Amino acid sequence: MIFIVYGTRAELIKFSPLIRELKRRKADFRTVDTGQHENEALRKSLRLPKPDFHLGKSYRSKWSNLEASFVTYPMASLLALIWGLGVFVKLAHILSHGDVVVTHGNAMGVPLAIYATRFSSKRPKLVHMESGFRGNTKNARLLDFIYRFADRRSDMLFTPFKSTEKNLKSGDIRGKVILSGDVMKDVVRETLKIKPKNRKPKGDYLVANITRSVVDRHDAKQLLHALSDSPIDIILIMNPVIKKRIRNFGLEGLIKSERIIQTPAMEYPDFLHLLKKSRGAVTDSTGVEEECAVLGKPCIVTNDFVQIPELEQSGILKRAGCNYIAVLSCLRKIRYGGWKIKNRNVITGGSPTKKIVDNILSLDQR
Repeated sequence: MIFIVYGTRAELIKFSPLIRELKRRKADFRTVDTGQHENEALRKSLRLPKPDFHLGKSYRSKWSNLEASFVTYPMASLLALIWGLGVFVKLAHILSHGDVVVTHGNAMGVPLAIYATRFSSKRPKLVHMESGFRGNTKNARLLDFIYRFADRRSDMLFTPFKSTEKNLKSGDIRGKVILSGDVMKDVVRETLKIKPKNRKPKGDYLVANITRSVVDRHDAKQLLHALSDSPIDIILIMNPVIKKRIRNFGLEGLIKSERIIQTPAMEYPDFLHLLKKSRGAVTDSTGVEEECAVLGKPCIVTNDFVQIPELEQSGILKRAGCNYIAVLSCLRKIRYGGWKIKNRNVITGGSPTKKIVDNILSLDQR
């Protein structure tokens, strides 16, 4: 029995081709949604089956509101801990029936699933997808910790790039490392087959999808100033995090620029079609960086780190942080043709998903 454990939107997106391929091969597998994010709308938009186990809703909306303040941050941490303990107990019971447990990336549910397998008499094999990612900066410290935790405890590790493979081979890794290629290639190809519900805008534009990098008023003000002075239209996705922070920082006036077109968060297929038609993206999401790489689009990164050096070396990504001058310079390069991409096919190869499934099934049969 194979268990696929996910809880965030990013995990479900990256697992979507894996779930389809396992289903196509009529494999014996179950899916477990830890409930860290609300994934029902996303699941339906991707046309995926319901999870076999749903562990209930998290307190994410509550701790997300609390984390904006240093005073309330301890309460947010306590809520996350309470949620994690509940998930751990449920996972320990469910995963005790498994032979293989598949986790992905660096979400909160990954260490919970790994610890939960310790209570199984069967001691299922641990598989970690998207392993080997490192940010190697202060802001990426927690992300790197979870990646390393999972990488060191997994029996089989699927890593998408040469750089991530190098990170694994230079660390204390006991499991089998397999260079699988990036499943985002399969995600984009399959998702673009789904017809979008929303009409795509006309003319040139960039898509701005920002959540994590805007953590204080100074950074938010610089970034929003750059977007408002952009020489090209910016479609700013008003996800709950950025909407809350703009309001809390008192910067609503900056997003009333004629250049900024506000749009609510949308279903993933609609977002991908929007990105495909765009001139590029402004983001702090590694997932969006990978989507830009698959689509051959310029991507302005508002983090102070890049987890995939190949994408930066290819010219797909440029690191600007939230600096006004750096972001505006990148926007002008995209608008006036100064952005040079050396390699638009940095994500290549056949189907990473098929390679991953072949290896997981062979592990399940041992």
